[in-house]
Parts: sequence; structure tokens; C-alpha cells
Amino acid sequence: MPLPATRTVTGTYTNPANGEPANGTVILTPIPVVWTDTSGEQVLAGGDTIPLVGGEFSQPLVTTDADGVEPASGRYWRLEERLDGVPHRTRVFALPLGDGSPIDVTDLVAADPGAAGYTPVEGPAGPAGAQGPIGPAGPTGATGADGAQGPQGIQGPTGATGATGPQPPLGGQGAGDAVALRSTDVLLVHKAADESVASSITLQDDDHLTLPVVAGGVYALDAFLDVEADPAADILLGWSAPAGATLSWTETGISAGNTGNIGSIKQSRLDVATSSAIGIVATGSVVRPAGVLRVGGTAGFLRLRWAQSVSSTTPTVLKGGSWIRLMRSA
Repeated sequence: MPLPATRTVTGTYTNPANGEPANGTVILTPIPVVWTDTSGEQVLAGGDTIPLVGGEFSQPLVTTDADGVEPASGRYWRLEERLDGVPHRTRVFALPLGDGSPIDVTDLVAADPGAAGYTPVEGPAGPAGAQGPIGPAGPTGATGADGAQGPQGIQGPTGATGATGPQPPLGGQGAGDAVALRSTDVLLVHKAADESVASSITLQDDDHLTLPVVAGGVYALDAFLDVEADPAADILLGWSAPAGATLSWTETGISAGNTGNIGSIKQSRLDVATSSAIGIVATGSVVRPAGVLRVGGTAGFLRLRWAQSVSSTTPTVLKGGSWIRLMRSA
């Protein structure tokens, strides 16, 4: 039965002392000793002892990379050299098909005078050795530059203001006359702009100075009124409050008819239904009303009302920034 792919291996042995051909034999044995030719359906087993003729041998051998032969890898040939007068030597080689031409054994194995069993081909892998110690850590690499910052996003619209939360209850009466106040018990309103009245002595509600009051509430009142007027016209002040409310108040300003800010001070005790004329000079005067408001069973608004005391075509002006304040005490 034909063999799988073969290639002829040759060898020449010469005595280096006299140049004569060496005598002896070579033994060629496969590794492993049994191969299986699956393509040719035959088992390849054993090797051969070949005598040297004129110091030479020539032998066709199945190549170690022949197709259809098992094991598919790890196949080699063992060469035992039994030369007369020379210690025996064993070497291993792989035999590739290559171009199929005869190949000298010296091209397949390498001589090593220091190790008679030297072979250049790779044998089966040995067991893994123990892991060596971990080497020292390398230097830390330089920190990369920060990337460019992305553009700032567009701010979204401001949400609507939420409803005012419930207020805490009024504080209890202290041991003395003091009363604990909530933030909503101090009410303050500023006048948003100048307001003028000319040629009128009829009281009218101020455009801005109005504050809400609750039923049953008791409030301390004070105000700061910045006024300019014809000294002959002055200003007439009054108030309006919810039905059933009482107001005890005083003007705290110079008497009407004064032409300078130095003069008698008016501090009459007045009620909610009573108005009073206060003196104002052309360069301006300040009026500081104060009082106590007691609201009955009806809630509503406390409003400042004013007019000229004497009709004049020169306007009486209540300046922006003027204010009134209520502080609840009960």
C-alpha cells in the first residue's frame, strides 16, 4: 500500500582523522512510534536500521507535515547514530515536505559538540514554571490637559411664583405688655410715584398708600409723608377705614399757614372721621402721622386721603417714597 507524502533523507559520515568513510548504522524511528494514516486507512508503526554504505545512507521517510496523518501535530523522527569507535548519539528532527527534493540530515539537525543530544526542533511543552515576582511599577504618566469647556447652556425661563403658604398663628400674650408678631403682622407700603393735586380741597384716596386690615385686628399706625406745596395751600389729611373701625390719630406736622419749617407743631387727637390741615412750605416739609386702629367685625382697608387745605393752582405734591406702616398687636 502506498505511503503518504515522503521525502528522502540522506547523510554522509567521514572519519575526520583520515578522511575515510565511517562504518556503522543509523536507526530512524518515528515519534510517537505509531502514526495513523487516516487517508490511506493504515497504521504506520516502527522504524528501520540502515547500514552505512561508503559512509552514506539514503532513506525515504513519511514527512512530519503529511496530510491525513495523526497525530496532526507533534510528529518527529528520531535519529540514532551507531558509528564504530564513536559514542552513540541520538538526535530528533522534523521533516517538512518542502519542495519534495532529497534533503541532507545536516540541514534538519544542528551539531552541538557540548551536548550530543542537542536538537533544534521544538519538543512537547513542559509544565509551566512558577510565576516570577511582580516587577516594580513604572512611573506615572503625565496628566493630560483638561479638555475645552463646552458652551454654557441657555437659562430657561423663570417659573411662576408659587402661592403664599399658610402663616403661623398669632403668638401668645407674653408675661408683660409685649405681643409676639408674625411676619405678616407688619404691613408697609411705599408710594410708587409723585402724585399732585391742584385747585381742590376735596379729600381723595391716595393712589398708592392703602393697606389691608383684618376683622378684630388692632394696629399701631405710623407714616412718613414727603410733601411740597404752595405755603398758602398746605395739605389736608384724613383717613378711611372699614365700617365699625375706630382710629385715634395725630398729625405731627407744622401748623397751617407757616412759611418756614420752624413753627408750632400740631399733635391733635383726631378720629377717623376728622381731617386736619398741616403747613407745607415750597421747599418741602415732612409730616409724620401716628395712631392706633381698632378694626371691628368687618375687614377692609385703611386708606390715606388728602387734598389742598386752600385751593391753589400751584399743585400740592405727595412725593414718591412716602410710606405708611401698620403693626398688628392683637
